[in-house]
Amino acid sequence: DIVEVRDSTITQYATNGWIADLQQYIDAWDEKDTLTDSADEVIHYFQNTAYMMPYGFYQRGLFYRTDWFEEKGLDQLGDIRYKTKWYPNGATVQAMYLTVMHRPDDNGLDFNFEHQVAAVSRETLEQFYYYLCKIMFKGTESPHLKIGDIIKLI
Repeated sequence: DIVEVRDSTITQYATNGWIADLQQYIDAWDEKDTLTDSADEVIHYFQNTAYMMPYGFYQRGLFYRTDWFEEKGLDQLGDIRYKTKWYPNGATVQAMYLTVMHRPDDNGLDFNFEHQVAAVSRETLEQFYYYLCKIMFKGTESPHLKIGDIIKLI
């Protein structure tokens, strides 16, 4: 059988042994060398095992004005490495869906945004991300503060 799953729900399938490691099929595929690093990251997303094979890629770049962040003192996030991916489409159920995941291999964070372009503008999404980062920076700077207090300071 072939099952379609999302990267955010693959954990339950793999943990319960409901899906197989696809590495032997990938290794036998003549075109495996055409896969990008991003594809390889998705394929081996959970437990560094090939539990899934993406059939579509929607990569977006995020560009931001570093000088604006620096002006506001938002140029560091401690030693936490982070990256973002934006997936604008009209197919998500929610107007906006954000997944923030810890990367145990390098103690980093992944921010994955999905949003309906008709419901959430790019400007609104960037503004949300800006304030989210601001909250995290303030929390890193002042770990004794509660989230409600941090939000009031921003």
